[in-house]
Amino acid sequence: MSSERRPRRGAVEARLLPIVALAEDSAASPVFGVEGIAPGPADSPPGEAGALEAETERIEAILGEASQLPRVGTLLLGIRPGWLAKAGPITVLAELIRRHALQESDVVVVLQAPGPAADLGGLDDAQRVLREQGFRLALDGFGSGIANLSLLERLEVDFLKIDPGFATGLRRDRRRRAIVRSITRLAQELGVLTISTGVERQHDLDVVAELGVPYAQGPVFSEPLSGELLARSLDAISEVRPRRETGSRYPQAVDEIAHELANLVAGISLLADQTLKWVTSGDPLHEDLRLILEAGERAVELTRRLQEDDDAAPTDTGDSTRASTSGAEVPDAQRRQSE
Repeated sequence: MSSERRPRRGAVEARLLPIVALAEDSAASPVFGVEGIAPGPADSPPGEAGALEAETERIEAILGEASQLPRVGTLLLGIRPGWLAKAGPITVLAELIRRHALQESDVVVVLQAPGPAADLGGLDDAQRVLREQGFRLALDGFGSGIANLSLLERLEVDFLKIDPGFATGLRRDRRRRAIVRSITRLAQELGVLTISTGVERQHDLDVVAELGVPYAQGPVFSEPLSGELLARSLDAISEVRPRRETGSRYPQAVDEIAHELANLVAGISLLADQTLKWVTSGDPLHEDLRLILEAGERAVELTRRLQEDDDAAPTDTGDSTRASTSGAEVPDAQRRQSE
């Protein structure tokens, strides 16, 4: 039986999700920090009786799990926008953090994008108070809503958490890669760091790193874990790295080849249209042009199939070590493939 510490009956059960640096020159441990996950009073208005106590209990549960780690690093902590409209809850947050031997500079408050009817003035006030207290800020779910760009212009954040919808299928989806690349470049221009969330597969991690995203989180590294189990899994999580020499450059190369072949086909097609105006259907030149056109179209089709076959290859399930909630020991690639 596991000796892992269990929450008392009725208590909030918090979990931690590791955030990993993707740079090749990362420190001895590439685990940059963790994000705290715990259920909260999502359906309770901020002013409702007992809501402040429930939110306080949720934050305390997360901090309690983080205290089980040998080194927290950076802690991402999501807090409802309604709580940030006044200085009172922020003061309570600062007291809780210091009680768990952390500093405000260790904590990144994750701001959820507010609804269309939200009071953005209150969010401005919250940003000011949080900055005065020494907290850093992150904007969650970037890329999923039309208000993201206006919020990015309005708020002075340190991190952008890219919506998990842009972390899957990157190898075969050129549009999705272009969006992630654009978000990353925009963030760099603003001095903001990006975090790719919800990364599930090794080949998606490879592409995320190739696109210049500095941090990632998701099942490719670990499921959300208790602090005790995460502490025992840090070494295994640190071994999950982007493959830079093999697959990470391949999608871009396929795109470039397909693009050039498509241009070739378009040029030949135009030439054929012009030539057919004065060449009869039985002319040998017409037959040659038809054969060239068909060859170009076949080349594009073969390139497309090559990319699809690579996506469907067994290695796409990932060859990296993952942590799971079932225990500290993590299966290796050979064991997963046999399963």
